[in-house]
Amino acid sequence: MITKKGKEWKKKKFQAFEDLVKSNKYFLFFNFNELDIPAFVAIKKKMRELENQVMIAKNVFIKMLMNVKFEEPIAVVAVKKDPIKTLKELIKVLDKEKVRGSLIGNRFYSKEATLELSKSPDSDELRGMVLGSLYGMLYRLVSSLQWYPGALINILNTKSKQGQQ
Repeated sequence: MITKKGKEWKKKKFQAFEDLVKSNKYFLFFNFNELDIPAFVAIKKKMRELENQVMIAKNVFIKMLMNVKFEEPIAVVAVKKDPIKTLKELIKVLDKEKVRGSLIGNRFYSKEATLELSKSPDSDELRGMVLGSLYGMLYRLVSSLQWYPGALINILNTKSKQGQQ
């Protein structure tokens, strides 16, 4: 039998988790079973550095609010900005076998699909790739504009000299 204090505690935990779900679009799930306290604290610290939040949630809450079902104890990482960068950092501090999936934009990705996402470039890498491509195209354009008019002028000068002779 659940006491009144127990019900209040459960309501408070549910409300906290509901607020977390409403305020974020990206979520990563991992099994925290067999993690010791220092390892879990290290994960929370690393995620906090990336402006993310880690919360242990009851599977019932996850099913109710996210429509995702797990059988084992699950911790949720609520991601503020870049889910791929967060996933890469999470895998650095946590064994990748403990990752259980992700919820990105109301679409659930399985463990395998989530680990495949970790191979994708994050937003910083994508920005660098785009800037590199733009810089390369601009460099080729400037080089072309400098080369071809000069070559055309030389050809015309040569032709005009041949015509005068």
